[in-house]
Amino acid sequence: SLEELRRVYRIDEGIGYVMIAAWRAVALEARIRWGWRIIYDCMDEWENFPLIKRPIIDMESRLVQECDLLVVTSQRLFEKWQKFSRPMILARNAGDYEFFEEHGVEDDLLSGITHPIVGYYGAIAEWFDVDLVTFVASQRPDYEFVLIGGEFDVDVSRLKKLKNVHLLGYQPYETMPQYLYHFDACIIPFSINAITEATDPVKLYEYLSAGKPVVSVALPEIEACRDYLYIAADTDEFLEKLDMATSEEDDELVARRKEFVKRNTWEDRYKQIEQFIPLVTPRVSIIVVSFNNLALTKLCIESIIRNTEYPNFQVVVVDNHSLDGTQDYLEELPARDPRIKCILNTENNGFAKANNQGIAQSEGDYLVLLNNDTIVPPGWLSRLLHYLQDPEIGLVGPVTNFVGNEAKIDVTYTSWAEMETFAKELTWTHDRILADIHTLAMYCVAMRREVYQEIGPLDEQFGIGMFEDDDYAQRMRLSGYRVVCALDVFIHHFGQAAFLELIQSGAYDRLFEENRLRYESKWKEKWIPHEHKSLSPGPA
Repeated sequence: SLEELRRVYRIDEGIGYVMIAAWRAVALEARIRWGWRIIYDCMDEWENFPLIKRPIIDMESRLVQECDLLVVTSQRLFEKWQKFSRPMILARNAGDYEFFEEHGVEDDLLSGITHPIVGYYGAIAEWFDVDLVTFVASQRPDYEFVLIGGEFDVDVSRLKKLKNVHLLGYQPYETMPQYLYHFDACIIPFSINAITEATDPVKLYEYLSAGKPVVSVALPEIEACRDYLYIAADTDEFLEKLDMATSEEDDELVARRKEFVKRNTWEDRYKQIEQFIPLVTPRVSIIVVSFNNLALTKLCIESIIRNTEYPNFQVVVVDNHSLDGTQDYLEELPARDPRIKCILNTENNGFAKANNQGIAQSEGDYLVLLNNDTIVPPGWLSRLLHYLQDPEIGLVGPVTNFVGNEAKIDVTYTSWAEMETFAKELTWTHDRILADIHTLAMYCVAMRREVYQEIGPLDEQFGIGMFEDDDYAQRMRLSGYRVVCALDVFIHHFGQAAFLELIQSGAYDRLFEENRLRYESKWKEKWIPHEHKSLSPGPA
């Protein structure tokens, strides 16, 4: 609530100020906590806006300068903010065509009002030209004017005196298509000022979605839509164009208006903005090594695609010559999702070499090594990346249900859905808590590419696998980096899937001993077995 926002942020400068102050605080907190990218959508010219005071103007300027991507809805706003040289995109407003088409059906909302009906909906505020509407309505007593919307510090007494003007006040948004159905013509009667010159009216797209003729004052931002509406330069021309609109009989023009809105929906705007987000977001490469276990690989890939909200990532799957149909499955993935790249080996290159292969063919500024026997929950990647903003941290990993060291925690879930709920609750109860850890098992670790380049590739002498994670953690520490476990990130780990055949045949113990000796020979020290003991957490 606004009162809660005022209390939390100790602000009492008007509704708009409270909202943008809260927005800025939350946005910057999100950047600090989770490494989110901040996108600021500038839809209005706040200068001279009702109830807006100087502090909010200054705050918006700071938001523009601090955001990662600035989205503006008009050319005027684009030109205004160019001076800051921020990544910026002009994404004009749009309309919900399907909603208006579905709900714009015959009804009795205006059954007592005769045609022709001239309609308007939206705020009746400082920018609403009462003089213009009063003049037009008084000059056309045979037209019925239906005005829908709240009144904000505007004297509408003259309008109320006119018998052919109907001020209906606030009405639910869901009813707008129903009212629009009855309008013979729609109007945008705005005063021309600094606010409206930077306005691309949403109502224009909504009016046109029903194919309705629209009469508007000469707003700069609607000039591009001239072919679909009537633009009036002054009061007399507004009246003239209104007569033309109410008598219009042009089915082809009606169809063109609808097609225009079909090309300018909110979905189109989302796609337009979405294309720019990766350009201002560091790329992350998720390296997944697979060897048989097709079902687990499918679960892993599905969870990444489903639960990774981070906007700029790729998945590089390196398969070590699976013979269970995994390679057939992987061959189809890139065509289904271009964010996925697959490398199909003709022999088992082992864990370290396969990861090195994937990293060599990846593009990310950040690298994540993820086992194919894992399932990731929502929010996993952004939180891991957050910790990598600290230059002292070289390697970070999550807690899990299955691992041989301190990162293992007790869990209560029995299904995928319950796991996601468990992970969400753990995230908030352990928010921004991490702990230094001796070794991060490489079922899931994240690092900056520059650190990987400094430390070097995984040591391939460990062959099929085991001890490369101990080795890498040791190398990290000797290079001065912290190895940490994020207690607010949980990932499900089935565990030892790739080694199942080795375990069953007894070869696992032999491989373990061989790699232990390799590790001890390399580091000239005895390897200390991992333990399931408590970590010593601290704030991030």
